[in-house]
Amino acid sequence: MIYFRVICLGALFSVISCQIKEKSPQDNKENTSFIVNTDNIATRQKIETVEGNTQYYAYAMPKIYKGRLPLFVLIDPHGNGKLAANKFKPALQDYKFVVIGLNNVRNNTPRYDVLIKQAVESALQELPADNVHIFYSGFSGGARMAFQYALNNNCKGVMMCGAGPQNNMLMKTDFPLVVVSGIKDFNFIEQYYSPTNILVRKPDFISLYFNGKHEWPPSDIIKESISFLFLKSGLLENITETPIKTFLDKKDSLLSAQEYLSAFKVLEKAYKTCDDNNKEIFLAELKEMNNNQSIKTYFLSFEEILKMEMARHKDYYRCLFTKDINWWLDAIDNIDDNTKGAKDSLITYSYSRTRAFLGILLYSVTSAAVYEQRDNSLIEKLLTLYENLEPENPDVFYFNALNALRHNNIALCIRYLEQSKDLGFSDFTLLKKDFPVNIYKEVFK
Repeated sequence: MIYFRVICLGALFSVISCQIKEKSPQDNKENTSFIVNTDNIATRQKIETVEGNTQYYAYAMPKIYKGRLPLFVLIDPHGNGKLAANKFKPALQDYKFVVIGLNNVRNNTPRYDVLIKQAVESALQELPADNVHIFYSGFSGGARMAFQYALNNNCKGVMMCGAGPQNNMLMKTDFPLVVVSGIKDFNFIEQYYSPTNILVRKPDFISLYFNGKHEWPPSDIIKESISFLFLKSGLLENITETPIKTFLDKKDSLLSAQEYLSAFKVLEKAYKTCDDNNKEIFLAELKEMNNNQSIKTYFLSFEEILKMEMARHKDYYRCLFTKDINWWLDAIDNIDDNTKGAKDSLITYSYSRTRAFLGILLYSVTSAAVYEQRDNSLIEKLLTLYENLEPENPDVFYFNALNALRHNNIALCIRYLEQSKDLGFSDFTLLKKDFPVNIYKEVFK
């Protein structure tokens, strides 16, 4: 079987302590809001404004706890610490930990390692976080930063969402690692491996999938990831305490429905989380799956589709500079037809990933073209295509505003900025760098 590993598009083509004393978290920062929810979770969260935000992070933690708690450090690619922390809040109902979502680290932040270290040190002082059990997680570019930082710092485990490490780095990691991807995520390929891959035998690593796109995973997958990391770092006993028959019945049900990838992941997780006495049972089940001709055919077909997908993406990158807008509108229609009308779900998911690929490709190429003002005709084509592909993406209108500014069309610039704001644009550091103060304050009052 083939092991897939591709270059990420961002680079295009980037426990408990012995203290047993109950207490409540302290809110000792100015201009922050402190909330204790009815679900017994304490939070401090502040939305960034155009004037700026010096608060390092948003946090969430149990209202009642004993001793010091494991710390999860989250990196969102847009620096939305509140969003990231909220994604982990449901897990606090089942696990005791402190989670901080960083506000001042985002894609392309210079010296992000210094800022992460600063936030961790601050959290260890302000919150009941354990300096021994620190975990890192991030989404997309944030996942890559989390992984890279963990390689050189105290770390008990990493959860990478929407991105994965290169294969040569993966085999060298000495901490537990979970990689998570939506089945429609353009980065799915770099996290996929087959049932015959050597990674199936790597006990402190697992990949998990969910039926979604390039986004933070749902709460059930986050909980599953946390339980795996806690187990592998010694914070939990074996988590596969459910009778073996339950797992085997679930596997059989998935095989009957021809959901072979899901059946494989059930067995892999059971194998990696059960006690030593049961490992041979699940290993034998994995071997039996690998010897099943229908399953072998499925994964061979799956991997052939992934090969064609990678070739399609390379071709679309080339065509971005050589084909006109009409050709591209037809191409998008063809992609959409395949995401809705294909009889084979593997084909449907493949074209969904292609659509997502085009989104990130257009972001990267359009950004470079607009900032560098290299070719007006190319810029106009890219902006038209980007808006057609993702008409509710605030970045589309941000780039339109920036392009209008470059051409001294201030009225059009402000109109596009208003549209970007209405769709949720909030990268105020970038905004203040790109636009004169009188323009951005006209929109972001």
